Amino acid sequence: MEPVADCVLIVDDDDLVRSMLLFAMQYAKIDAIGAASGDEALAILTESKDRIRLAIIDILMPIMDGPKTLAMLRTISPDLPCIFISGESGKYSPNMLQELTNIPLIRKPFQLPNLIDTIRSYLRPSGPPLEMPPQADPPLDWPPTW
Repeated sequence: MEPVADCVLIVDDDDLVRSMLLFAMQYAKIDAIGAASGDEALAILTESKDRIRLAIIDILMPIMDGPKTLAMLRTISPDLPCIFISGESGKYSPNMLQELTNIPLIRKPFQLPNLIDTIRSYLRPSGPPLEMPPQADPPLDWPPTW
């Protein structure tokens, strides 16, 4: 039996952001699946529970916001690690998010190399880091030219 590859679930209602993140994951050789809503993320996790090792969730989405999406995802996979991403956190302050979920918030716009390093740290067998990785300058060949 072939080993199951670790996969990242990217949940963002903005098609452009989601596509950009999926492209960046492909460039970084990280398997990823995109979802445009909390409901779609639930369906994907239900079908791919054994593959999904991390969820990256936008905070502000219509119908089911990021924290509600995370709560629903964790009914299926209680220990699923998550990173919130958002340009604006709406009614959720960073401190409130930390108290509610104990999950890091990465603000948009962010440096893709830093996000990729953070994702890779969650996919390692040792689990998530105790602290967020330090900010680093992007490599000279990043971002790729379109």
